[in-house]
Amino acid sequence: MRKILSFITIFGLLTLASCNKDELKVEVSANPTAPGFVSPTSGYNIVVNPTDTLQKFQFKWNPADYSAPSVPVTYTLQVDSAGRNFSKAFTIATVSSVDTFSIALGDLNNDLYNNLVLSKTDSTDQVSLEVRVIATLGIYNKDSVISNSVPFTVTTWKKIPKTPIIPPFAYLYIAGDFQGWNINSPASVASVTSNHIYEGYVYSLAGGGGGYKLYSQIGNWGSTSYGDSGTGMTDSLIVANYAGNNFQFPSAGYFELYFNLNTMRWSETLTTWSIIGDATPGGWNTDTPMTYNATTQVWTVTANMVKAGSYKFRANNAWVIDFGIDSNGHLAYSDNPLFGGNNPSINNLTVPSDGNYTITLDLHNAGAYTYSIVKN
Repeated sequence: MRKILSFITIFGLLTLASCNKDELKVEVSANPTAPGFVSPTSGYNIVVNPTDTLQKFQFKWNPADYSAPSVPVTYTLQVDSAGRNFSKAFTIATVSSVDTFSIALGDLNNDLYNNLVLSKTDSTDQVSLEVRVIATLGIYNKDSVISNSVPFTVTTWKKIPKTPIIPPFAYLYIAGDFQGWNINSPASVASVTSNHIYEGYVYSLAGGGGGYKLYSQIGNWGSTSYGDSGTGMTDSLIVANYAGNNFQFPSAGYFELYFNLNTMRWSETLTTWSIIGDATPGGWNTDTPMTYNATTQVWTVTANMVKAGSYKFRANNAWVIDFGIDSNGHLAYSDNPLFGGNNPSINNLTVPSDGNYTITLDLHNAGAYTYSIVKN
């Protein structure tokens, strides 16, 4: 048996006083097939810890079948504590015409704390949950069908604070040849402890030699600005409005920029990035190079990784500038001569299981460097 649903589609311009109406008939099965969960499987345990909050977990289900291929299906993914029959369920995501949704483990962890009012905040807490997905017929919100519910658990960590969109750091802004001297859309360097020492990364133009200047207020060259006195990188900053020479990139490439307003010194360090460690294909002896994408402004590598090992991000195949993670799971320098050299409190990174991963290093937001690890 099949049934016919009629919907009215309105065509016309908002400026017209009248409109034309056409009737669209969509043929829909009277007994649509509900979606069924593929992942997680029953009893699956997701473990969250501070070192893998950016690792993503993928919810996946078989799509519903309405026998109406031209009409999008909307899926609402719901989670509730086990045994409540979804009476207090919260929605993780609503997606259209796809049968997967991926969420960072840190975000899932925080969603559980925020929506299920978990009691523990300083230690791990295994939570028994159920998940289901509700399918509806696209924009018409017709013929809802509900998947089977799947019991699973999440071993949560303490509530993980989210990084603010605009960190409370002091900035200097950079405009130059590399971005068309657009003072309204600059790059930046940050003083993470507001100590008048600024650092950040900028990708220079192909061919190199591009000039740039610093200034303190977006869109305003008349704010306090900084140029190069022409005496090299020692005692070479000029504090003036429009004064001083342009700073210059010596070549094309990805540069770490450093400006110390206490000593009036600056530096540029050309960098390429890689991963290294016994979790990586090359072990601790051979770097696995990353590739820079100038459009997305991130470094990426796809590699086979092992759980038993660990790794770091490092620049220029040397233990001079390298990243690990701090106790909160945030990217932090293990080594950087500009900030006192080695920091022994910084940990190596790990992966949660053996497999092929795409690893991303994002250094384009000064003072808020991030990374991600996604299993393929």
